[in-house]
Amino acid sequence: LEVLLTLPVSETKVVIAKFFALLTLTTIALVLTFSLPLSLGLLTKIYIPEIIIAYLGLIFFSMMTITLTMIFSLLTKNQVVAFLVSVIVIFITLVLGGDFFAGVLPRLVRDFLSYFSPQYHLVSFEKGLIDFRSLFYFLTATLTFLAINILLLKNRD
Repeated sequence: LEVLLTLPVSETKVVIAKFFALLTLTTIALVLTFSLPLSLGLLTKIYIPEIIIAYLGLIFFSMMTITLTMIFSLLTKNQVVAFLVSVIVIFITLVLGGDFFAGVLPRLVRDFLSYFSPQYHLVSFEKGLIDFRSLFYFLTATLTFLAINILLLKNRD
């Protein structure tokens, strides 16, 4: 990273390039799995546009998790620690929308926290619906985490 930062490239371009590189790899991995629903579509009656929208939701979810993971990668020098912390944080955000805290938290608090869970917003994509609230959630989270990445990289000693 130190060699990269000595080059005449701004921190913003470094963060954006890393984000799009990781997003490209993730999208390629998701596209490679599309052969399974496509072959099932030839054998049975499944609604392919619904599956395409679900894949779109997974791409938006991966955009958010990539930028969140990039934050932890910047905060620590050890990549194993960054991986473990990001897995734990992503797991916690996912279980906020489920019944994991059902016996511990009051219903009002659980309903409030579930709105901030990506699982809550992925449900509409899984049904084949493009909900603009969910799009706004994923895009806002992605842009916020990208801005935090840029600020962390600029203020890095």
